[in-house]
Amino acid sequence: MNAAPAHPHPSPLRAAQRHITIRAERSTDVPAREALLDLCFGPDRLLRSCQRLRDRRLPAAGLAFSAIKGGCLVGTLRLWHVNAGGRRALLLGPLAVDPACRNSGIGSALMEQALACARMRGHQAVILLGDAPYYARFGFSAVQTGALALPGPFAPERLLGLELIRGALNGASGMVIATGVLKPRSGFSAPGTPKTARLVDKAAWSRGRWRLRRTAPVPGGTACRGRRLLAGFLFFAGWFFAGWLFAGWLFAGCLATWKSRKPPAGPRSLWSGPLHPPTVSDSISWRSSMSPSSQIHATISGPIVMIGFGSIGKGMLPLIERHFAYDRSRFVIIDPHEDGKLATQHGVRFIQQAITRDNYRKVLTPLLSEGGGQGFCVNLSVDTSSVDIMTLCREIGALYVDTVVEPWLGFYFDNNAGMAARSNYALRETLLAARRTSPGGPTAVSTCGANPGMVSWFVKQALLDIAADSGIASAVPESREAWARLAFQLGVKGIHIAERDTQRSRKPKPMNVFVNTWSVEGFVSEGLQPAELGWGTHEKWMPDNGRRHDSGCGAAIYLEQAGANTRVRSWCPTPGPQYGFLVTHNESISIADYLTLRDGDRVLYRPTCHYAYHPADDAVLSLHEMFGAAGRMQPQWHILDENEIEDGIDELGVLLYGHARNAYWYGSQLSIEETRAIAPYQNATGLQVSSAVLAGMVFALENPACGIVEADEMDFRRCLEIQRPYLGPVKGYYTDWTPLNDRPGLFPEDIDTDDPWQFRNILVRWRQSGGRHFACPRPSAIPPPTPSASFFSPDRENAQAPAAPLHHDDDPQGTAVDPALFPHFWNPQPCRKAQTRGQKRPLLPGEAAGGARPQSGRPALHPRKPVRWRAPRPEVELPASHRPQGGLASETAPLPA
Repeated sequence: MNAAPAHPHPSPLRAAQRHITIRAERSTDVPAREALLDLCFGPDRLLRSCQRLRDRRLPAAGLAFSAIKGGCLVGTLRLWHVNAGGRRALLLGPLAVDPACRNSGIGSALMEQALACARMRGHQAVILLGDAPYYARFGFSAVQTGALALPGPFAPERLLGLELIRGALNGASGMVIATGVLKPRSGFSAPGTPKTARLVDKAAWSRGRWRLRRTAPVPGGTACRGRRLLAGFLFFAGWFFAGWLFAGWLFAGCLATWKSRKPPAGPRSLWSGPLHPPTVSDSISWRSSMSPSSQIHATISGPIVMIGFGSIGKGMLPLIERHFAYDRSRFVIIDPHEDGKLATQHGVRFIQQAITRDNYRKVLTPLLSEGGGQGFCVNLSVDTSSVDIMTLCREIGALYVDTVVEPWLGFYFDNNAGMAARSNYALRETLLAARRTSPGGPTAVSTCGANPGMVSWFVKQALLDIAADSGIASAVPESREAWARLAFQLGVKGIHIAERDTQRSRKPKPMNVFVNTWSVEGFVSEGLQPAELGWGTHEKWMPDNGRRHDSGCGAAIYLEQAGANTRVRSWCPTPGPQYGFLVTHNESISIADYLTLRDGDRVLYRPTCHYAYHPADDAVLSLHEMFGAAGRMQPQWHILDENEIEDGIDELGVLLYGHARNAYWYGSQLSIEETRAIAPYQNATGLQVSSAVLAGMVFALENPACGIVEADEMDFRRCLEIQRPYLGPVKGYYTDWTPLNDRPGLFPEDIDTDDPWQFRNILVRWRQSGGRHFACPRPSAIPPPTPSASFFSPDRENAQAPAAPLHHDDDPQGTAVDPALFPHFWNPQPCRKAQTRGQKRPLLPGEAAGGARPQSGRPALHPRKPVRWRAPRPEVELPASHRPQGGLASETAPLPA
């Protein structure tokens, strides 16, 4: 009689016969388990895709198992809560068995025990990443998991699933998201462990062993035992009394501190004190859950074309998969630099090609129009004209969204264009011209990122908060003029887009590498544009290098210096007072324009608005390095992803100042830890942008015939409703800080003590002279426009700026400026003591007469002219009759009907 063939994989019964015990995992198993996993999978196991779903999470309750043989751990298996494309499921793994105990049925025993417990606890499905031939015996297959994806590279054929309840994985598609409970800061017990067992496990971990001892007879009999009891009672009584004393002392200190910080009565009720953050406004304070629901917001009936697949594009891909119903076969991504591996893993077609002025119609028209339905273009690229692509989309009936008004390649460094032509103001005017030329039609959402975009919605919510906290009854405005009237009624003088990025890498920045948390090309391009700001009606002083535009809406000015080399004083909740860069941004102009209150052609009210950006520390160092090389960008650049960042938050909000409660910051405080938990492929900065693009896409699908719209004109409540699950804490803070705090310090300063919120006090300058004074009349006293009216009057927005003489103090910061982009500041002669007014400077070595100077490797984007040395122009003292009587326009002045 032939013997039965030996089974290649012994059964659990054979494993039991070899004295192997399968039990729930204990905390004392932790060191042995980690050593076993390192032995089986190697030191790089923490870099695998499935590990992203397990990082900082606890396994599912009662579903962590250990295999014990002879008192030693020889096998381990755990299951984890996940959301598999909108279906609740468990992720199985890692399954590890000691190599010395292979082929003894331990792995099969662990699998069967785990699946049986999962069924008994009511779980619906289990997925894993592993070899199909091995796991097929337990019922796993790739039939139901073909449309699922993991957060990272993986082989789709190795993603397997098992339905514990029939139909549990039907229709599952999209990203697998971790939903388990976050690990506590201390303790090592698995969830579901009884309290007594957890205490025992914690003690066992700290000492390495745990032994129960019987109470030995007490020497000395009853008397000795009584003395010990008395000593123990006195010991605990002493600690109890000391605890009450400490609590009383702490309460008294807190009470005294609270009384000392109690805000004074009256309309200017402000937080006061040296600590940060200040009092939090609880009018809107929302904390997102760690795992946003995969709610389908809308259906895209036609093709989707994403232009650009950089840091924002990669982060946008899983959000589209999570929140829209669409045909995956009609999703196309176009980028000239990426290799497309990530897109291929998600089952999305990838085209490696640059979109240019010559080919954009030929490439995009068939992609957006073939196959029926309404196409959607998501433009997240650089060096592609937003207005031209938007116009094409509207011509063929497709929807459109972008994050910035981007020009074609070469715009930022055009040597034939002046500074006004290279400004964001000029770019926005091309958008407004396109809207005037073709009103209505398919919706094209312009400049809908974090900023510009989300911050415009924050401004509206902040205005409502200030009105409510100030006791001003106001319904939610429904028109542009109504929002401007509300801002005027509250007395808002200005708005800072105040941002502080504290995300930091595990590795320091190397030399000659530009490091940033978002697009390096985008940051450098906008940073080398002129500094721009919306110009408020309360301003009484303008820098000597400030210039107005001779056409357009007239809501902004620009400075003849690079925005990323211009510093301003601002405030954010976490750091408190800070320096920021006055980088040009579309929202600085659009918000100021949106909140402008007019009476015909006369401007009655407008707030000052500009960006005050403190980027990540590595980006600040990169800017310093770049401007030290005359504005020449480093040969290499790098964007920090979510795995490189150690910690930090991106604190992005709006600071509204000058009102009755001084200043109010409202915004998002998103951390890198929360970003990792709720969305893959991006850091906190990227998620704030991509989630705003998500809101813009939903708006376009819900309002498909609005024409060209800016973020200021969208339904801010609906947009924030879509975006908030990805913003972390969204809070408001009042502060009593002003730019005059602790000034002047050790050195004299040119400041305006009558009005703290003048731009004169906000701009960081090291020169004490420079700038122009002008009168800003009250709204009720604004005269009709006349040819002789002052250039700086609010009603002369479109007047041509008078030519200002150039002198050594024209650079109010005294910082290095690239002469190719800002030629007026090129000054090769640092000393002017021997110069007199009107005298030409001496020729430099190698310089010919007539002004040609050595290039020294600097880019020649503008012709340079001889520079005459002139003494600083003295400040003009205005007659008393022309001096403004109080900065901001009177709140009691009658408004036009």
